[in-house]
Amino acid sequence: MKSLFVLLAIGSLYSPAFAQTCGNFTGDYSTGAIDFLGRETIWTLAQDGCRSLAVGSYFLKDDKVTDVVPPSVMYVSEQTKDLCEIKNCTVFESAGEGIAFDRRGLVTDKGISCRYDRVEWSLDEAKGLKQKYFLADPTPACRKQVYLEKTLKRVR
Repeated sequence: MKSLFVLLAIGSLYSPAFAQTCGNFTGDYSTGAIDFLGRETIWTLAQDGCRSLAVGSYFLKDDKVTDVVPPSVMYVSEQTKDLCEIKNCTVFESAGEGIAFDRRGLVTDKGISCRYDRVEWSLDEAKGLKQKYFLADPTPACRKQVYLEKTLKRVR
């Protein structure tokens, strides 16, 4: 009887209810950045499940698209590193309904820049692509919070 229970428990771990989703980020998102010509920077994301995520970009002004950079695979899972189309891809892992990856950089909010060391992406169907930056900055202004969230609005 114990063997049957163990088999049922292990089997439930591999059921679709426990399957990784890694989100579905395919679409175009505004970064909120406007260049000196008044063009808005748009990211184009193309995702292949939990295998890879390709990123491209273009500029948008007055409903005109210019300077299109086709998506290239820049994010991969640990098992699919061979899909990488650039020199150094970022390796991601499933994080609930999205993905998470290690990355170091600076994120600015309300005029304060803080260092971060990890990022999570998830979708907010009403707003767009949520980016959560986990702060690793000892300065007093940055120590007040554990993470900072930004949302890129879906445009297409």
